[in-house]
Amino acid sequence: MLIPVELLPTDIESLRSIFPGLPAMIDGNNVKEIETALKPVIEKYASQHQNSAEHEYLMGLAYLNGIDFERNVDRGVELITNASDQGLLEAIVKLMDMYKYGDGVEQDFMKYIMLNDRLVSTLFLQFKETQNRKIGVNILVLYINFIQEISDLTGNNDLIKKWCQKGLDLVRYMENMIDRRLICDCKSVFYSWLGNLAK
Repeated sequence: MLIPVELLPTDIESLRSIFPGLPAMIDGNNVKEIETALKPVIEKYASQHQNSAEHEYLMGLAYLNGIDFERNVDRGVELITNASDQGLLEAIVKLMDMYKYGDGVEQDFMKYIMLNDRLVSTLFLQFKETQNRKIGVNILVLYINFIQEISDLTGNNDLIKKWCQKGLDLVRYMENMIDRRLICDCKSVFYSWLGNLAK
């Protein structure tokens, strides 16, 4: 949709000869006129994107922080969770932080771990589709950092072992796609963790 706005005096007839069917000009100095012209466009866009993960995430942030709405943490968490369930990376990361630090929700390391698993799974699907090496490297770094976090936060050796095994499976999958030295370094880290657990 084209909304012509006249900011400077313009020869409208000349414009109409060049652009037949040009809609009526809006006075660029008249805020009400601009608002009236933009309102249907904004409403149409909002209705088309209302159920998208991005929309739910942004609305969740607005409720969580009281931006343009009365602060409603429960509604904010619900909307961000919906976006996370749809695989929106930003929503997954936000929920991870919320559960890790108890920001707006009760601190829950097991939910944090579950969300980290969802993040890695979502990134892995993107990696499989695109073969983007940067995504692959990011996944490996996430695994290594996360195993350290599991150790620091829970000390749960079964979880550490599970994530090391998943990390090794991932390394095997990526072996011919990622820098060989990085693959060797990652294998070394995962086997070192597993060796420490066996002691």
